[in-house]
Amino acid sequence: MGKLREKMVMEMDLRNYSPRTIKSYIGYVASFTKHFGKSPDRLGETEIKSYLHYLLKAKQASASQVNVVHCGLKFFYTQTSYRYQSDKSF
Repeated sequence: MGKLREKMVMEMDLRNYSPRTIKSYIGYVASFTKHFGKSPDRLGETEIKSYLHYLLKAKQASASQVNVVHCGLKFFYTQTSYRYQSDKSF
């Protein structure tokens, strides 16, 4: 996730996210990609829903924990990955 990771960290730094939040969000995206064995830019909405359901049911994560993971993935896909952005936003 090299360049995507760097871009995600930079975007969070620019928004003054806490170091703890940055570490958590990076970890959530890394766990998500590890779960599917693919780069995050090759995964989409179907995999996100499947992963969140997996955390809730199989891993018995709390609803609040699943929500935080969702926030980390949402940040990645809306602020970092060009796959889900239009160039007109710049």
